[in-house]
Amino acid sequence: MGLGIAIAGSISVTVAFFAIIVIVGNGEEIIEISDAKTDINKAQNIFGKTLLQISSLTAEAGNDLFTFYLTNGGSERIWNYEDFSFIITYDADVGGTTTRLSEVFTFSEPDSFYGDSDPDVARPIADNRTGGWTATPLYQKIDESTRSDADYISSPGSTGTPTNDVEVELSGITDPESGYGHLLRYTYQAPPLDDNKGILGYGELAALFPKYREYDGSSFGSEADSSAPIINNIQWAVVKASPATTEKVMATISVTTNLLTVQTWNGAVWTTNWTTNLAASDTRVFDIAYEDQSNDVIVVFGDGSNQLKFRKRVSGIWDASNGNAGTVFAVGELPKWVVAKSKPDSNEIFVGILTDDTLLHAMRWNSSNAWDNQTTTATAPHDRDYQCFDIAFERASGDAFLIWGDNNKQLYYQEFTTSWNTEAIAYTLLNDDVRWVSAGYNPESDSSEIAVGMLQRDNELEFGAWDGSVWETRPASIAGVSDNRGISVDFEKSTGDALFSFATDANKQQLSWRTWSDASGFSSVTTETGSTNDIRFLQLRADPLSNRMMALYSDSNSDLFHRVWNGSSWSALGTALENSLSSSNDREPFMFAWHEVPITTLTVQLRQGETVIASWNEENVIGTEPFVQKTRTLSTTQADSITNYTDLRVRYVVTGNQIDWSWAEFVITLFTGDANEWGIRGIGDDGLDPRILNPGESAEVIGRLPYPPVTGGFFQATVISDSGKVTSDSITV
Repeated sequence: MGLGIAIAGSISVTVAFFAIIVIVGNGEEIIEISDAKTDINKAQNIFGKTLLQISSLTAEAGNDLFTFYLTNGGSERIWNYEDFSFIITYDADVGGTTTRLSEVFTFSEPDSFYGDSDPDVARPIADNRTGGWTATPLYQKIDESTRSDADYISSPGSTGTPTNDVEVELSGITDPESGYGHLLRYTYQAPPLDDNKGILGYGELAALFPKYREYDGSSFGSEADSSAPIINNIQWAVVKASPATTEKVMATISVTTNLLTVQTWNGAVWTTNWTTNLAASDTRVFDIAYEDQSNDVIVVFGDGSNQLKFRKRVSGIWDASNGNAGTVFAVGELPKWVVAKSKPDSNEIFVGILTDDTLLHAMRWNSSNAWDNQTTTATAPHDRDYQCFDIAFERASGDAFLIWGDNNKQLYYQEFTTSWNTEAIAYTLLNDDVRWVSAGYNPESDSSEIAVGMLQRDNELEFGAWDGSVWETRPASIAGVSDNRGISVDFEKSTGDALFSFATDANKQQLSWRTWSDASGFSSVTTETGSTNDIRFLQLRADPLSNRMMALYSDSNSDLFHRVWNGSSWSALGTALENSLSSSNDREPFMFAWHEVPITTLTVQLRQGETVIASWNEENVIGTEPFVQKTRTLSTTQADSITNYTDLRVRYVVTGNQIDWSWAEFVITLFTGDANEWGIRGIGDDGLDPRILNPGESAEVIGRLPYPPVTGGFFQATVISDSGKVTSDSITV
């Protein structure tokens, strides 16, 4: 029974009750008395279960309309809204004077506020641009008077271009009385991705071609040749993944010719791009990095001169010759180690260079396609024969960290904000000088955490972490295996946990690991069962789409093994992927890269012709996301900019992977009530009877004020139910 009806009923029942007391009669009258008591108890029960909630209160200075959502948080359905007291207290503009008013509102008839099935709802009626989306005509899939996610259209995903879009025309509607309360409603989903895949590139002893294996999400496929012939053994291999497609770029260098060979995997086959002579191959004097937004790629390298060189690929076309990266170094400063890291959510790339006279340099490839902010650290690194430095980022700020070990048993860092800050000490009183540094950063957008793994000259392993403001206290060091880089660290995608993988002297032939998080600190060390020969080089690669990681490690027998971390444990050690790695005891001729299919961004636009009326972004859309319904309210300014309601369009612009779109509609608020009146409309998927509000359901309230509110003024909506319960919400206009 509705509250209004219940109250009216309780009054009439009480009168009848006293009448029956006076006229005492037969047993039927006794039954009537019992029924009356039951009705009274029901009404009191309903009163006790009434719980109204106000949310999304909206009002604008100078406009006499306002809205909010009313939710039935109780356990009984509610109707007869005219039996609720509704009060607005606000700072009004009365003849140019700010005046605090309290107005009592009466309920306007439901038909004064049109529901979903009335002509104020515009739905797709034609295609304006298809953008390679599936199903033609597209609008027939999303023109649904009865909304359903069973039929939908799909974007093609990123196939080499950074964006794709689709646009549908909306049915013409009548120009409303007021440009206020206009709603655009739409759905989207990111379907499950065909991911958790990747590619391993590596060198095989005496093989003429670099080898590769595809990882299908559960196992590696058979070995195959890439496209580029190599004379003699590969010393180093680098494989990097596109941020927009399944493309990979691989660079390898031969010990005999010192020839750097660059080739590209397009998702199906390898193509050799170019080669250049680097004069030496004893250290890794090259690296690859993609621009995170453009999908353009840069290869940086030293060629035996005192000048860092580079080549860039723009829109699929490589530079024809080597270019100079930054300014020349001093005479005799030949690059020995090169590290390039892509700054997330930008086209910037940071590069560190260790030269053979043991000086550490850094520079930035900026968003204007130029090298800048070249610097040389004041504190010299430890040793030119080892990669005793790395680069990581604070994800939240985007600041880059250059991290290195010096000659005085200390770990240094230098932060780049808008320029390089003064260098500082991260850790002191280490056991020995740091030879190898591996740094990883938390990829969560609000994180500033960095983890660092170190191998020292005395083969001791050290572990460190930056929590965004201070460097965490280190746990005790652990004896490592050899002077190869037998430690690597990276972060899981969404947990905030860093995972260190390494080999200890006590368990030289087994993988050991520990974790770190800002909340829990460093975990104890665990050693996995399953033995190889003594572990040499170890790589850890985090899956950008899940909390999985790939660990690859070579051993003293030139074998290559792998394990997969599933977020809580490691897979068993399988058979070797390769039994005759080239130069595996003192070089790293292998690298794995996951498919870095990007986090998808969806931009939804309401347009009048080609004019954008309003635009909204759905950020960080991920695979497996179910259909999401969004209701967006136009501001008065946006609504007033519509001059032709017969030429409205909705456009979806997708950056990243595939998006599905199942329906969309543009709703015009036509409230014809007078001042001090209010109306209501349901917003459920299938519409809502304006007279009924079931438990858990919400409805939109709209009312008309006698005077417009003032800028910066107080505004409060209060609803009082017949049970006497009060709920309110307030804002500053």
